[in-house]
Amino acid sequence: METALLGLLLGWVFFAPLVLLLLIICAIMGKWMTLGKTGRPGWAALIPFYADWQIALGASGDRVLGACVVVLGILNVIAQNCLPDALDWLEMLVGVAAFAASCVLAHRVSGAFGRGMGLTVALALIPSIAYLVIGLGSAEYRGPTEESRDKDA
Repeated sequence: METALLGLLLGWVFFAPLVLLLLIICAIMGKWMTLGKTGRPGWAALIPFYADWQIALGASGDRVLGACVVVLGILNVIAQNCLPDALDWLEMLVGVAAFAASCVLAHRVSGAFGRGMGLTVALALIPSIAYLVIGLGSAEYRGPTEESRDKDA
């Protein structure tokens, strides 16, 4: 029993980092190709929050949305790692706000590529894979939708 448990633990210790590395590589590749389709610099995918800024500008041209996604993302990382346990409510509030901003960005990205709610949900929940689908798939960049242009004007 102990040998099986030790084997399972060692397997997980070596397997989990490989899966994490694979997801990171998929996210970078997918964002790089997606940014390339929007005419933005693909190398921006290498810089975590700058990539979201460039994607927001490409998807809607909305600097306010880009700033919200970047600032809330940074605040979320800080809240997850630096806040004491007494401020769990603030950590949750920042996390929900960051997720809401990323959902708005996901909707704008799927609209800019002529896709619907399915891609929006995929971008919100599994962005590493969804950006690969956009980058490698047949989705063509159509620019910001009329809906996002009307709200930004």
